[in-house]
Amino acid sequence: GGGRVPDSGHARVQSLAFPAREAHLALAEGREAVSVAVDAKQRVLLVDAAGKSLHRLSAGGAPDMAFDAAVAASGQLKQPLFVACDAQDRVLVADGGRNEGLVFDADRAFAGTLPGGSGWLPGAMAAWGTRLYVADAASGAVELFDAGQRIGQVQGWRGPVTALAVAEDGTLYIKP
Repeated sequence: GGGRVPDSGHARVQSLAFPAREAHLALAEGREAVSVAVDAKQRVLLVDAAGKSLHRLSAGGAPDMAFDAAVAASGQLKQPLFVACDAQDRVLVADGGRNEGLVFDADRAFAGTLPGGSGWLPGAMAAWGTRLYVADAASGAVELFDAGQRIGQVQGWRGPVTALAVAEDGTLYIKP
């Protein structure tokens, strides 16, 4: 197993091999990846900050041009900042230009927005199963969604969030 992390300083996504966590594969060369997610088919989704775009790559790094074109043609993205992918392979994007959480279905079609509160500013995201965690920069809370519906907030947290991650056992990690 391994993990994938954005390496915007070197315009790529690093794939790390466990248990040593050594870089063994660079994906998306030339893209300013600021957020990455992996779907159930091990495809890599990445937000390219410089291009203000969302891309999907095969597990081996080949671009999925049909996905990229469909998302771009939807006209929904203004300034994507973070990406996550849930158990149904829905692609979830925090868009700073729209101040909304956008949802694309597994077939690349725009499916709507997350029902966040009035004035929320969605940021860092992480998904586990059907559960989605979204940092709200306006309130400092981490909003909790299940199957696309808001069900509350993570208790005991208020403050800035730069990254969210969920372990295989469902443990949520918050980086201030």
